[in-house]
Amino acid sequence: MANYHAKLSPSSAHRWSSCTASVAAQEGLPNDGSEAARRGTACHLMLEEMLLDESIDPQSYLGRVLEFHDGSVGERWGDSPEPVCDNFLLAVVTIDQELIDISTTAVNYVRERVRLTGAEMHVEQAVPIGWFTGEEGATGRTDVVLIYGRTVEVIDLKGGSGRVNAYDVLVPAHTDIITNAEVPEKVRANLQMACYALGTVEKFALFQEFDEVVMTIVQPALEHVSSYWCSIDELREVEAFLKAKAEETRTNPQFVPTPDNCHFCRAAGNCKAQTEMAMNLALEGFDSEEPRPRKVPDMELGQAY
Repeated sequence: MANYHAKLSPSSAHRWSSCTASVAAQEGLPNDGSEAARRGTACHLMLEEMLLDESIDPQSYLGRVLEFHDGSVGERWGDSPEPVCDNFLLAVVTIDQELIDISTTAVNYVRERVRLTGAEMHVEQAVPIGWFTGEEGATGRTDVVLIYGRTVEVIDLKGGSGRVNAYDVLVPAHTDIITNAEVPEKVRANLQMACYALGTVEKFALFQEFDEVVMTIVQPALEHVSSYWCSIDELREVEAFLKAKAEETRTNPQFVPTPDNCHFCRAAGNCKAQTEMAMNLALEGFDSEEPRPRKVPDMELGQAY
């Protein structure tokens, strides 16, 4: 698996399209990942191998280790708890039954979709995204792409326990306060999935014309599957939004600190905008016009937020 990640990556599309200044704010900051992210990588690697080789027994992974190395070495399988290579070793993940169950559930889901649709399956595809993000040569990596008829389906495995849907709710369902009419919720494609879908459509454009896109997120830990369908025209509307926001990251970046935007941002804890937001939240509701809060170093305040 490649270890290159675009600055405007699909996985962080929700952040860079909202807090457009976060891209520059993270420049030069290390990205060593987390234990959860490394376990997710292990799930994806098993998913890839099992989809490409049906003879693999899922239980054969139990106890194997996946090494994470700095630099160009990337991830590497080992057959014992002892690392194969100590050079630039960052971390080791030992495959347990939970990881096997997550990967196997996703594999079975994909195989069932192939059986039902008769699809042509593509696993771990690098798809171009630079044509709409403006980052030359940038790619994203899809877990699974299924092509059947004039439909392309992109399937993404999520190994975590935070529920993720294949769509974003822009306006929740509500009752109009003037007309008392019920207003349905307004949704659009999950931005990460839209990036994958746009890249996939672009990659296969020479060989296939598509009318519709299906984007599916599979979360075995929650027994959760979410799918979102849209036409190519609707997908192009999301493309225009992403293009505009990608340009904003370069020409007019804006800080928009929120819990979601800051959660995985490498600049979190050392960001003036985040500090100001945390201070405003801390002082909200006080009646005094001149509150005198305890002086807290920016780093400590950012971490607390």
